[in-house]
Amino acid sequence: LGEQIQTDVIDELTGKIGSGTNSSENEVISFQLVEEVPIYPGCKNEDNKRKCMSDAIEKLISRKFNTSLTDDFNLSGKQKITTSFEIDKEGNIGNIEVRASYKVMAEEAIRVLELLPNVIPGKQNGKAINVKYFLPIVYTVIGSENKRRTNQTMDSAVFTMKSDKGLIKRIEEKPIVLINNSDLERYTFATTNLGWINCDRFVNSRKKKIKYKIKIKDSEGANVKMVFKSISSVLPSKKMNDDYSFGNVPIDEPVILLGIKKKGDKIFLGMKHVKTEAISELDLEFKEVTIVELKTELSRLNKGF
Repeated sequence: LGEQIQTDVIDELTGKIGSGTNSSENEVISFQLVEEVPIYPGCKNEDNKRKCMSDAIEKLISRKFNTSLTDDFNLSGKQKITTSFEIDKEGNIGNIEVRASYKVMAEEAIRVLELLPNVIPGKQNGKAINVKYFLPIVYTVIGSENKRRTNQTMDSAVFTMKSDKGLIKRIEEKPIVLINNSDLERYTFATTNLGWINCDRFVNSRKKKIKYKIKIKDSEGANVKMVFKSISSVLPSKKMNDDYSFGNVPIDEPVILLGIKKKGDKIFLGMKHVKTEAISELDLEFKEVTIVELKTELSRLNKGF
């Protein structure tokens, strides 16, 4: 899998959004047309604040979006997700809406957009105003010829979703047995500042590489990932028979191997600090944790980088 994420602001809008008037408290205007654009953190002293904000959002999405989620659908070619959100008069990000061809990708887009920080609000006629930001996310999945090539557009998308920040609370209140793996992963990684990469990340690296594939003792279907300390990023594994494969990675690299598994009404977490070197089997020493303890344990990774 390989990808290049692109984000482009839609600029076809020609006026205000909705039916509000100039005096309406609920008036919303597009980012492309607002007189004074919202100011993203770090863009205050930039001459082109509009471009600075767009570039900053693109950088965040490129770093945080986990494109490896498409592996389960055996796709290749260009994929597109249409998103939008509003910046209110206090600079809060909200009203996130997403359309995607697969539910898991819509959920991932929402997860990443929820990471956007508050900004200085936009202004129209000198007064703070609600601003609508349109953001297509386009990425290319490079795969073998036996992968199903698709160029699905949003016209054929079947999943339209809105941000649901209540999901976190509801998951914490749910019996563990009713939590699916997708929601469990979204919940647990929501508190980390880690980025996402795939095996193509190291294709052009000049460092000596090793094909890293290991067995995990007592894995029992665990979801296993590798956290690279040097770049604060997560590399997902691919399950191949009894092995977890991470592709070609730099040798002698300090990483954390992290495994999460769910058995009935119990969750287990295993973490081990290792280096990428030839090894056939590893014991992650899984321990039982509650859903809240799982999130807490992963949030501690933020302090280690």
